[in-house]
Amino acid sequence: NVEQHRARDAAQGDLAFDLEGGFAGALDALRRVDHLREPGDVEEIGLRSTRLRMTDGNMIIVPNSELVNSKIMNLSMPNRELACSSEIRVGLDVSFEKAREVAVVVLKSLSQEKRILNERSQKVYLRSLGQGYQSITVHFWVGDFEDSAEVTSELNTRMLEGFRNAGITLAVPTPGN
Repeated sequence: NVEQHRARDAAQGDLAFDLEGGFAGALDALRRVDHLREPGDVEEIGLRSTRLRMTDGNMIIVPNSELVNSKIMNLSMPNRELACSSEIRVGLDVSFEKAREVAVVVLKSLSQEKRILNERSQKVYLRSLGQGYQSITVHFWVGDFEDSAEVTSELNTRMLEGFRNAGITLAVPTPGN
């Protein structure tokens, strides 16, 4: 049957590709990757697939052919620095400059405490305007990607406190926003 031969040939081609991908991955000595938009640690590189332990503890198995055809970011090489950002929505009645001042004070305090990198870019942008809100993005760098969630949480906590002290309220989400 012609269809069975085509299916077998395709499977053999994928097998050869998986084998080649497995060896290439092993040679690259991947330790930590950003795959499927989530970081994870490489647990095992096999002939056909690679096992990734995600930061939430789940294990995913990815065919090597998919890894070879994907953009992979090795988060542990050459260094551990990571760019982070946080988005905050405030009402249109709030002055962007006033909200920006709060964000800059928070960035400076985290910088002085060595929680974020002072020598890297720190920026506050008016990212977009929506129905009843303005979206503000705070961009910063951490020295170790494993600290990114904790530092982002600390930044958000201090931003909330700073906004409360400045009399700035966050925009209330409306359906569809």
